[in-house]
Amino acid sequence: MTHKKKLAVKLIVTCLNEEGNVQEFIHELMENISTEVELAILLIDNGSKDNTGAIISSLAQKYSSITPIHRENTFEYGKSILEALKIPTDFVPDYIGWAPSDNQISGKDVNKTINTLISSSLDFIKVERYERNYSMWRRIQSFGFNAIVSLLFLKRIKDINGSPKFFHVDLLPKLNLQNEGWFLDGEAFLKALKLVSKRKMSSISVKFNERTHGRSNTSWITAFELLVKVVVFRFWGIRKWAKKSKSN
Repeated sequence: MTHKKKLAVKLIVTCLNEEGNVQEFIHELMENISTEVELAILLIDNGSKDNTGAIISSLAQKYSSITPIHRENTFEYGKSILEALKIPTDFVPDYIGWAPSDNQISGKDVNKTINTLISSSLDFIKVERYERNYSMWRRIQSFGFNAIVSLLFLKRIKDINGSPKFFHVDLLPKLNLQNEGWFLDGEAFLKALKLVSKRKMSSISVKFNERTHGRSNTSWITAFELLVKVVVFRFWGIRKWAKKSKSN
């Protein structure tokens, strides 16, 4: 009798002052993970000033699939993930991805994303968030941002920052991810659009919950900076990356 190989997944979860969210998120993730998945979680305390670090250590003692990482200084969002991508796991993963720890995307919905990979042969998958508890003004901003990005790339693009996102391990060197800020999510998705055929990519809808603990680290300034990064990437960055990819 042959035994089906488990789907090996490396998941990066960075936490900055998430003492009120990370425990619930991880518990729900681990309680719903499929038996067909071998999961390695890099759970990172990104220089938190609250009790996040102690909670992460406690979670690592409870769940053997968690490797706790404690940083004294806070890295930018993208840099935190880029550094974690370099950290090896006990097994060679089939897929690598990252997810937020603020519980606005539930652990159950992270599992929903992973389960899609079990039943498919996708190379890239991300979420599209819905039912956002935003004001009308924030909804208009979101719609306008997505419309501008779609116009720039001549494709219907929705929620380029949607996370969690997972990609096949073979894509990692081709993506050549560089951005150390909030644009990392957009960089990964926009490069994947160039690398992966439409039938090998997918987005799934998940509920974007209201934050119940702590404060968001994003603002309208973050959104403006992100838009600038998208424009720069469209007209300069993507050409530079494509040229370098061909030379390799």
